Amino acid sequence: MLARKLRWRFIDTDSEIERQEKRRISQIFQDQGEEYFRELERRVVREICAQRHYVVSTGGGAVLDPENRSAMRAGNLVIWLRATPETLLDRLKWSVHTRPLLKAPDPLGRIRAMAAERHQDYSQASHVSVHTDGKSHEAAADLLWNQVQAWKKPS
Repeated sequence: MLARKLRWRFIDTDSEIERQEKRRISQIFQDQGEEYFRELERRVVREICAQRHYVVSTGGGAVLDPENRSAMRAGNLVIWLRATPETLLDRLKWSVHTRPLLKAPDPLGRIRAMAAERHQDYSQASHVSVHTDGKSHEAAADLLWNQVQAWKKPS
């Protein structure tokens, strides 16, 4: 929605990896492991973030890599879409069993642990954060639009 409002292109790094590899991320994890996937992710993030006028959605683990954080912040506005673990689980419920890092007896507990582990990296990667709990897609897009407009204004 934000990309449409800005008249920019939208790309999801996970979808781009799947397109390039011609297989699902879960299959990549199974066949070559997380390290191989992270190298693919690093390349895709670097390539996409070097371009202009994109709204980029990264996988949740992309910000863990210092190279990714650097590529993301290089001339780009990085917004952390924040939500509680409960909200995240609700949003992921249709795919929780296909996500390699969430295959656990207690997915909510795993999300909580990952959120705690990743908090500092997300803070370092992002310029701003936007809380999305209880917000419609339209309301969240409006909040993001406002952040982009404020960022684009000369200081």
